[in-house]
Amino acid sequence: MKSYIKDLNTEYEAFNAIAQYYYERIVPGMAGQALDVYMPSWTDGNLLSPLGAILTIAKNKGLEIKIYWQSPRSLKYLCEIKFIEPPNNAPSCYCLKPTMIPYTKFNSWDISGISGFLAQYLPVNAFPKMSEKAWERLTQSISEVCMNAFQHSTSPYLFICGQHFPHKKRLDITMTDIGIGMKEPLLNNRGMDLSDVDAIEWSVQPGHTTKLNEPGGAGLAELIEFIRLNEGRLQIISKSGYYEDGGDGKIKDTLSFPFPGTIFNLEVNTEDEKSYRLVSEI
Repeated sequence: MKSYIKDLNTEYEAFNAIAQYYYERIVPGMAGQALDVYMPSWTDGNLLSPLGAILTIAKNKGLEIKIYWQSPRSLKYLCEIKFIEPPNNAPSCYCLKPTMIPYTKFNSWDISGISGFLAQYLPVNAFPKMSEKAWERLTQSISEVCMNAFQHSTSPYLFICGQHFPHKKRLDITMTDIGIGMKEPLLNNRGMDLSDVDAIEWSVQPGHTTKLNEPGGAGLAELIEFIRLNEGRLQIISKSGYYEDGGDGKIKDTLSFPFPGTIFNLEVNTEDEKSYRLVSEI
């Protein structure tokens, strides 16, 4: 990765670098070839979700993956967040920190596993104050985004990872699939031939869904409503499309290289002192 970007921070440049690495190193790879992955000096923990997704594709192609790290501190972090297993000669006491949401790969059929994971690892104390019903609805919206990754993208896996950055006053949780993206279902089911980024923007509108004659789309729309109030961010990458929405407005862009699936990054502003409740509770 260091050939493309020194550090991987949760910005457009990092998503573009991961897509470039996939396109240039994994796409042309053949079974039995070695893929040497040199981790950068710093990687936001949540970005291990899309990185793990493309390495899974590489593994499924038969590439022999070797991961290298630049320091004992980097190795410790990758082990603690469960991205790699500790080497045989490394300490075995690498424990998950309270600020980490562990890197986890789910099979498409493991719906209950995803729900249980979110219930266990979403750090409620890092979110703004909210009523029990509002928290339940927010976690349901996050779960709905995860389920849609399987239903709409036909992805065999979902990759989740996250990191709370107390000093930066933010929490990031990233969900990645390796499916067909958001554009193709719209073309197949609704005959809408949109660009990748326009397909994302259409899909986040309230009530919009790729399913015909069925309700849907509430989860994404509710997350965006929350993020705008919270002054956080929701970043969505689907194939070549990059879409960002939040307190600072919307950003639409195109990646230089297509990512093989869809990435959702929910970034919560943990400095938010507002209290949240459902409209029905007011």
